[in-house]
Amino acid sequence: METSEVEGPATCGVFRPVVLLPTNFFAALSPVQQRHALLHELAHLRRWDPVWLHIARFLAAVHWFNPLMWLALQRFRTDLEMACDATVLAQLESTDRRGYGRTLLEVGVKPVLAAPSPGFAVDSKQQLIRRIRMISRFRSPSIRRLIFLLSLTLVLVVATLTNANTASLGSPAEMATQLADLLEDPTVESNVKSQ
Repeated sequence: METSEVEGPATCGVFRPVVLLPTNFFAALSPVQQRHALLHELAHLRRWDPVWLHIARFLAAVHWFNPLMWLALQRFRTDLEMACDATVLAQLESTDRRGYGRTLLEVGVKPVLAAPSPGFAVDSKQQLIRRIRMISRFRSPSIRRLIFLLSLTLVLVVATLTNANTASLGSPAEMATQLADLLEDPTVESNVKSQ
């Protein structure tokens, strides 16, 4: 939806989300840059980022007095943007990833579309540098790495969700008797007093 209310592409809405585009979007960007920006915004919608951002803003409003909450909100927004960048990069061919980085630089640096709003534009120079660095180092996850991580997760789940061996402890009545015997033992009492 084209509107003069936004300076850069952005997602808006929780129940019926839409992608808002500035009125100069099609004139200011090339078709490849438009595709990159739209893929990024659609990634926000697929990941339900507007919902998560509203929840985070609500929590920041409830904890308005806590400066760490405001810092966490800022970092959360940056992480949402970087996660969408990773989602888009995974969809693009390796030859097109460099173009995505150029698009981010052009949209993030040019005042035509740069706006401190959720969307393709960036909020700060540090965020832009972080995102470009992530794009330059991005590698699609290999199948071997995915199999290794799934195997490791499975091993950890099996190891932590198994029942402890309770047969050696006996029944609850036997455990109560053993505890009572320990409490009546004079050597236990003298050891406790000496400490």
